[in-house]
Amino acid sequence: ASFHETEAREKLKVTERFVCELYGLKNCDSLNEARQLCFERAYCPKKMDAPLVKQFTRFEPWLIPPTQDALLQKIRRSMYISMIWMNATCDPELPNPTMNGWELVESEFRPVWIEKDMAPKTLMDIVIPNECDK
Repeated sequence: ASFHETEAREKLKVTERFVCELYGLKNCDSLNEARQLCFERAYCPKKMDAPLVKQFTRFEPWLIPPTQDALLQKIRRSMYISMIWMNATCDPELPNPTMNGWELVESEFRPVWIEKDMAPKTLMDIVIPNECDK
């Protein structure tokens, strides 16, 4: 890995630790681990025989931090917009937005929210039922 890639990874880890602390997890340095901890804290059944589905009747997504991938996309978009504003008085040669957290859809740029799965497939199968199961 190049120096810049290593430096970028280190900065991402620092940012992840900061976001974990925002969610009250001072000893956690992985957003994906923090998501699991916050999910368990908020939605684990209080009784062992309670159905998991019952816990989702009042799902509050703000209780769970973003995935590492979602944070990375947000950082990319923020850095790209910051670069535009920092060079607003000159004629900068901007990098391609599609390499910086944006995608081109029907001739307009839209944010890329995530590039990876937001949760394990086994969990998504429970949370989002298959149409065939109905």
